[in-house]
Amino acid sequence: MIRLNDIKVSIDYTTEEIKSAIAKKLNIKSTNISSFEIVRRSIDARYNNVRFSLGVQADIKGLEENISELFVSNPFDFPRKENKSNDRPVIIGAGPAGMFAALVLAEAGYFPILIERGQSIQQRKKQIEHFQKTGELDTESNVCFGEGGAGTFSDGKLNSRVNDALCTYVLKTFVKNGADRDIMINAKPHIGTDLLSEILIKIREQIIFLGGEVSFNEKMTDIIVDNENIKAVITSKRKILCSNAILATGHGARDVYKMLNNRKIVLESKGFALGVRIEHHREMIDKALYGKYSGNLRLGAASYNLKGRFADRNVYTFCMCPGGEVINASTESDGLCVNGMSYNSRDGINSNAAVVVQMNPADWGSDPMKGIEFQRKFEQLAFDHAGGNFSAPVQRFEDFDKGIVSKKVGDIKPSIKGNISFVNIPDILGDDISSGIKYGIKYWDRIIEGYSSADAMLTGIEGRTSSPVRILRGANMQSAAVKGLYPCGEGAGYAGGIMSAAIDGIKCAINIMHE
Repeated sequence: MIRLNDIKVSIDYTTEEIKSAIAKKLNIKSTNISSFEIVRRSIDARYNNVRFSLGVQADIKGLEENISELFVSNPFDFPRKENKSNDRPVIIGAGPAGMFAALVLAEAGYFPILIERGQSIQQRKKQIEHFQKTGELDTESNVCFGEGGAGTFSDGKLNSRVNDALCTYVLKTFVKNGADRDIMINAKPHIGTDLLSEILIKIREQIIFLGGEVSFNEKMTDIIVDNENIKAVITSKRKILCSNAILATGHGARDVYKMLNNRKIVLESKGFALGVRIEHHREMIDKALYGKYSGNLRLGAASYNLKGRFADRNVYTFCMCPGGEVINASTESDGLCVNGMSYNSRDGINSNAAVVVQMNPADWGSDPMKGIEFQRKFEQLAFDHAGGNFSAPVQRFEDFDKGIVSKKVGDIKPSIKGNISFVNIPDILGDDISSGIKYGIKYWDRIIEGYSSADAMLTGIEGRTSSPVRILRGANMQSAAVKGLYPCGEGAGYAGGIMSAAIDGIKCAINIMHE
């Protein structure tokens, strides 16, 4: 079995077309191809000719396996070690990092205790729907807090900049629990919030079946450290003795950073980005990127990733949600922030993405807690300017560009559920950030015609692109200050999405097993 990359085929490819492309690549006859399997698929939309680029594994008659560009694809399994102690590791936070850490430890017989401040998926959905209808926010269980973390209510993207064999384990786990097998081969796989919710319930049930404990509505309030070793985790319900704890609380858990800072656990400031969500009609984006091929079921809704630089700052799109919607992701009673999400089908009327400007520690100083306050300041401004009732501030792009409040929405309707408020968003973000956003949107119109259309809808603010804090850890992934404490995932500053967070959680679990 050999692997061959960059096999170009049409978007309506057939088995015979793939065989012909493999044969041409290797300069052999198609009849010499005994069998093949697609293991990677990406969209190549360059040169006004949309195609698929495939990676395939194939059995070739009479072909030597030492051809330089081919390689044997071996499965990967990570090392597990039997638990010979009665000590149960504690995982704090049931986002992707915490869930996969708990799953790996449960599979190895470590009987982990997974605690989550928010509620289960089932209860959490009800709370979010209530918030969208009434504006009454549960600050402990919402779009960011609860089973699955913030990634549950997102596009469910599974692509990662992390080049790690553990990706295969994560993807196989999702497929085993109900995801489409296509996520194993697509270059930009996604699940969608609706299907991801069902999958997470099955993973939770598996952890419990293997002897793990999963507890919701249980908030960590403190840790006990003795002689630079963790001894216990204090929660809203109990004291849990432990010698290992994985801290996977997500980037919205600002109270955790405060507690760690008070405990003299080493934190450092890191950059994040601020901006807005921009919405266009999905069909417009699809046609701009796929042309005559738009609407093809194999292609699905088009996605984009745009970059630029303005006044020595990076300006870019983030977490693009094809056929998705904007969602209120607030976690505090006096602050407002938004995110984007998509369902598995990605067939909504609008597509949206964050348009953000990079912020750096120089903007607030070296004190990591100042970075959190800097982020919070903009969320509070958004909350106040939009009426102080969790209405989302919205503005047409033409009005944003002119600095005037929109009088009504245009052709592109905001998709966010709940109330909206017409606001001059530059009054919230300030001239520097707003100028960067204007520049980016106008510049990218050269790439996606219509991107800077007058009716493009902006919703603010997007401020939770990543954690403003990193919890320092050593080469063994333990805290630089406390042995046995494993800062993990997005909230600790070591991941940026579902896949990278899940992988970080698995690596923390492996380190616990081999400590």
